[in-house]
Amino acid sequence: MERLSLDALFVGRPGDDEATRGARVACAMYVGAALVVLVTLPLLPAGLERGPIAATAVASLAFGLVIPVLPWSRWGAGYLVWLPLPGYVMLAVMGMLVPGAIAIYMPAYSLSFVYVGLVGRPGVSFLYLPVGVASYVVGNVHDLSGTWVRVAIAAPIWVLVSELLARALAYRTSELERVADTDPLTLLENRRRYDRALATMEPGDAVVLLDLDHFKAVNDRHGHQAGDAALCRLAEAMRSVTRSIDCVARYGGEEFAMVLARAGVRGAQDVLNRLRREWRPDEIATFSAGIAVHRTNEEARATLARADGALYEAKANGRDRVEVAHSEILPPHLGRRDQAAV
Repeated sequence: MERLSLDALFVGRPGDDEATRGARVACAMYVGAALVVLVTLPLLPAGLERGPIAATAVASLAFGLVIPVLPWSRWGAGYLVWLPLPGYVMLAVMGMLVPGAIAIYMPAYSLSFVYVGLVGRPGVSFLYLPVGVASYVVGNVHDLSGTWVRVAIAAPIWVLVSELLARALAYRTSELERVADTDPLTLLENRRRYDRALATMEPGDAVVLLDLDHFKAVNDRHGHQAGDAALCRLAEAMRSVTRSIDCVARYGGEEFAMVLARAGVRGAQDVLNRLRREWRPDEIATFSAGIAVHRTNEEARATLARADGALYEAKANGRDRVEVAHSEILPPHLGRRDQAAV
C-alpha cells in the first residue's frame, strides 16, 4: 500500500485535480482533529464524561478516512465547501451530551474556518459564520453564561483567518496562472494561452500567424542578444496595435500569433498595416503574415491550419508580405467590404 505522506494529504499527488486535493485536506482536518482528541483524553478535567467525547473522535476519524474514497472528481470541487457541516453537528451533539466539553474543543471551529479558507473562495466564511456560531451555542446549551462573550471574540477571528487564507490563495493562484500564460522574453501571452483563445473563437474572429523573415541570419549576423531585442520590440509593437479583447502571443521562436476578435479579413489587414508602420527594427528583419477568418462550425485547428498555409504562401511569394487564406468564406455580419478584401 502506498504510504500516505503529509505532502499527499495537504498538497496531493501528481495528477490530482482540484477536487481530489481538497478532499485530502478535508481528510487531514477530520483525522487530525480526531487524533488530537483521542491522544489528549487523559488530560481532560475530572468530572467530564470521556465516553461521548471518544465516540465523537472515532466518528470524526471514520468520516475523515471515508472522504478521499468518494468520487470528488465527478462531483466537482464546489461540494467540498460543505464538508465542515458534519463536524459542526458532531461538536454540537458532543456538547449537549457532555456539559463543558465544547468550550475545551473550541479550537476545532477555528480549524474548520482554516479549511474553508483553503478550499473556498473569498467571502464563503461569512456564510459559514452563523452555522459555526449556532453549533457552538447549541453545544453550550447547558451553560450560556460565558458563551456570547467567547463567540464575540472568536467569530471575527474565524472569519479573519479564513478570509486571509482564501484571498492570499486566490492572489497566488492568479499570479501563477499569469506566469504560466506569459512568454518570459517578450511578456506576450504564450502558446498555452493562445491555444485556449483558439478553443473559444467565434465566427468572424481572425487568426493571424506572423513570422520574422530570415531570423536565423539575424542571429548569426547580429548576435542572439540583438535577435532577442528585435523580438521584444516586435512584441511591444503588436501590443500597441491590438485591443485588450485580442489574444497576442509568441507562438514559438520567431513566430507570433494573434486571435483578433470579430476583426474579419479587413480588420486583420488594418492591424498588420499599423503594425508594419510601428515596426521599426532598423532594417534587422521584415515579417510575413497569414490570415484566416474562423468559420461557422469550423474546428479551431482547421482555421489555424489555413492561417499557417497563408503564412507559407507569404514566405513562398517573396516574404515581407501578408497573405489571406484561399477560399475564405466570411460570416454575413462582416459585410461585403470584407468579402471584397479576400
